[in-house]
Amino acid sequence: MIRAALVASLVLGTILLIARPRSVPSSTLAFFETRVADESLVLEGEGTLEPETELVVTTPADLQRSQVEQIVAEGTRVKKGDFLCRVTTFRIEEEERNAREELSKKEAEFKRMLEEGTVAAADDLKKSLTASEELAYNRCVATFLESGPDPRLVRTLKLKIQRARLAEVNLTSRTAAQQALVQRGYVSEQDYESLKTELRKAELDRLKQENLLVLRSEGPSADERRRGWTLCKKSDKELSLARRSELSQARLRDLATDKKKMEIQDKQAALEEKAKQRKRAVLTAPLDGIVLYPDRFWSRSTSPGSPVWGGMSLLRIAQPEKLRTKVKINERWIDRVLVGQKALVRAAHRPESFPAVVSSISRLATKRDDEAKSPRDFTVELKLSSGTGRLWPNMSCRAVIEIARHPGVVRAPVDLVRRRKGSDVELQSLQGGLAVPIKARLVDEDRDFVYLTGLRGGERLLY
Repeated sequence: MIRAALVASLVLGTILLIARPRSVPSSTLAFFETRVADESLVLEGEGTLEPETELVVTTPADLQRSQVEQIVAEGTRVKKGDFLCRVTTFRIEEEERNAREELSKKEAEFKRMLEEGTVAAADDLKKSLTASEELAYNRCVATFLESGPDPRLVRTLKLKIQRARLAEVNLTSRTAAQQALVQRGYVSEQDYESLKTELRKAELDRLKQENLLVLRSEGPSADERRRGWTLCKKSDKELSLARRSELSQARLRDLATDKKKMEIQDKQAALEEKAKQRKRAVLTAPLDGIVLYPDRFWSRSTSPGSPVWGGMSLLRIAQPEKLRTKVKINERWIDRVLVGQKALVRAAHRPESFPAVVSSISRLATKRDDEAKSPRDFTVELKLSSGTGRLWPNMSCRAVIEIARHPGVVRAPVDLVRRRKGSDVELQSLQGGLAVPIKARLVDEDRDFVYLTGLRGGERLLY
């Protein structure tokens, strides 16, 4: 029994010795002194100030490779319609001159075509009129032939026959007288023969006129009448062909004229387009703001002589009165960020902070690098309130987003926590030179700090 009592006494003493707080020299310990206060839980991120409203000024899409001739300096404040940039237009001006020459050629060709068309139309009209007159004449002739003998012609022939008979009688008497004179030797034989020849001619002329009278008294023959109507049909066909040719040639001339007009319109449109391109080579401000150069991998600015091409982003016009920034928040804390939360933004080399509000949160996270286990971040956009006159776009900044506010808590480094179970945590406090375990309740935490209740102010928590 005595031996058992001694063993029990030794075991109890050993347990009490182990449970006794250790005494450690306070000069070798690092501790954190607590302070009870109202604390705000924040998330921080770095970004760049951007204008909330900005427009990108691009070169015309149809601009060929050119160079900057003149450009305003970055940071210049401009108003809508002010000059921004001018690119070289040597090639455009040359093409415009060529287009103007082509237009002049087409107009000269059109004028010459109109003159030639007028002459051709007059010739076609003359042909039609001639054919019409020929038809009218042949119809008159055919009608005349169908009407029977011509009384005027018959009367004329009778008069001619009477005159021929009188002439024959006269010549007969003279021939008889001449014959008597020839027999007596007063007139030469030659004169007598000449007079006999004239008498014979008079007889033949009378016979001819009498034959004609007989023919004309009977009227035109069937062949003559048929020939007259044949000529009418021929003239009618010639007139129809002439008019058809006149109409077809007029249509062809109209088509050629329309084609030439369209060519002139195309040349005019090409000339107007070149003039518009030359005007578009001068870029103006689309709104009030300041001029910013877009970031490029080879240069941060654009200067006279720099190459440009169609559709190239040349300038940005930003309104600095309303600014925003975008920061990266780790996926672990993104659930704590809500649209409408308040934040503070402090620009580099500026002593004051400016209020801001969370305006949007990206739906997808992005990796920080190409590694498979790379941390993923969400993009959070913050809009700064008014009164940011001392801030400018492209300034680097740091944003502090308030995600929670806790009254009467202790904000302690996360390294002080020795053990945790749910919301209960265990820490060590320095009391009388001894490390004494104490317990507290975890209210909230961020990446570097925990927010605790159940602790007094002034306690020294050991690391």
